[in-house]
Amino acid sequence: MQAVDELLTIVMVTSPVPSNPSTAMLEHVLSSCTTAGGFNTCPTIVVSDGYRVASAGQRPKPKAGRVPPDWEEPYEEFRHKLDNVDSTVSSALSGVQHIRVLEHKGFAGCLHIALRQVRTPFVLVLQHDRPCLRPFDGSGLLAAMLGCSQLKYVGLPTKAWGNSGYGICTSMHLDFLQKCCTVPKKQIFFFTKVL
Repeated sequence: MQAVDELLTIVMVTSPVPSNPSTAMLEHVLSSCTTAGGFNTCPTIVVSDGYRVASAGQRPKPKAGRVPPDWEEPYEEFRHKLDNVDSTVSSALSGVQHIRVLEHKGFAGCLHIALRQVRTPFVLVLQHDRPCLRPFDGSGLLAAMLGCSQLKYVGLPTKAWGNSGYGICTSMHLDFLQKCCTVPKKQIFFFTKVL
């Protein structure tokens, strides 16, 4: 099997949050996921979504890209930090490619922008506030995806899914997984094969 960093690119989408300008949340999430899956050397793209400042009398709706006026300066400082990550300092953000989106595109729009930059056959898509809680066999997962042409997507189970790999397979009618791969089907992140 090829080296993991030749197979997988990590993409993280971020947007304005009250903790800006701190990058601690991004660093924690990225570090937890790269360490848990063994993906420390993989190329990483962080996309910061655009926004609009709510005008006087207008209610802020951060998920829709309309932020309170007092969020603008901290978010711009946060984005500036992402533009100028010191690659000589040991950090989860070292070596990341930052894509600054000017207008609000939302998660899907930002993901679309990032995928145009990906040069590997697989992608690990992360949300900026969803850390990995347990280690998982990242290399085994990639090997399973390479070895099983029917396996195109693996998602992270939520509490609603439970911890049962069997429950996931049967609820999604993925019985073929039982036959074509031996990787445990639980505690895995959102992977997709780049088409």
